[in-house]
Amino acid sequence: MLRAYTSQLIQDHVNSVELTDPQASDGKCVRIGSDSLKEVTMLKELIWCYVIHSPALATQQHGQKEIIRTLFMCYLGAAKDDRMHHMFPEGTREELTRTEPSQRARVVADMIASMSEAGAIALYQRLTGRSPGSVLDGQPQ
Repeated sequence: MLRAYTSQLIQDHVNSVELTDPQASDGKCVRIGSDSLKEVTMLKELIWCYVIHSPALATQQHGQKEIIRTLFMCYLGAAKDDRMHHMFPEGTREELTRTEPSQRARVVADMIASMSEAGAIALYQRLTGRSPGSVLDGQPQ
């Protein structure tokens, strides 16, 4: 029921938008129904209050930033040291050999960005010793 209601609400708000002639409406190209505008404003406030500013989300985001920061610093150090390239998956290792040293940070950032959240967490745990993992786990994807 909630999905159906949400879908209908979105459809109603999308349909309340009309394109207008900017010369005939004070330079505005879009007109939005006043009821729809009020509802969207209220929904945005609710999202900020109950989702974006929630302590649970803030602590989760803090942890995620720490994971990404740690992965980046660890792999950037390995990227700068040719003897440590064995830490990288094969494709990234090949890219590092073709990349100027000044551009290796981008290769590391791209590798981390391509990871799933679960993959980044598992790799972070292995790199920091929080979980030993297994040699059968393979390299980061």
